[in-house]
Amino acid sequence: LGGVLGGDVHVLNDAVNAIRCGTPDGVGVVVSCGTGGTAAGLGTDGTIYHRGFWPEPSGAREIGRLGLQSVQRAHLGLEPSTALTPLALARYGAADPDDLLHRLTARGRAASTDSRWFCPDVLDAAEVGDAAARAIVLREGSVLGGQARVCAEQVGYTGAFPLVFVGGVFRHPSRILRDAILAEVPGGEPVEMLWEPATAALLRAFDHLGIDASAAVAASLPEHAIFATD
Repeated sequence: LGGVLGGDVHVLNDAVNAIRCGTPDGVGVVVSCGTGGTAAGLGTDGTIYHRGFWPEPSGAREIGRLGLQSVQRAHLGLEPSTALTPLALARYGAADPDDLLHRLTARGRAASTDSRWFCPDVLDAAEVGDAAARAIVLREGSVLGGQARVCAEQVGYTGAFPLVFVGGVFRHPSRILRDAILAEVPGGEPVEMLWEPATAALLRAFDHLGIDASAAVAASLPEHAIFATD
């Protein structure tokens, strides 16, 4: 492949690449929470650890799915009532939980019925103290935090290290998810995303060539809104 492209080729998993979103040397651990969630690590000695699939799903789609599950369980009397119910009905334009279930499972349903769209509502409800929503967000933090801790251990971190947060779910103002993740990762020092993942891939390519192109890349970027995933 290097011969075809006329140069040295360095291939990285996209989760590993995303560490460069927050650290200038691209080293550390990343927690990514977008439509899906994952974690990856790159040690100071170049050791890399990531998994294509973790044993537990995470991300906006899973947060939303669990929120919608709680709505149905509350409707059936299997769980206490939850503030997620009116939020779900409003989000999907349903008259009641039975209508909601039909809309979410009907053949030919629209993409707008995807569970990921309910994630912001779950985060909103957790922030105001709804028990069901808060349990879901804390579970998400435990899952992603556990994955990040494994990555840190696998690449040799024993003290403090940068823990980069990337992904659209972290754009939500609630701190509950971040705090739950940090509680699982001793030594993780939170770093907010400085670059979008696509931009970080470009920067890492320049890094590999020994070129500091940060200023030039920053000056060439389009409006931030083009990257929005809300």
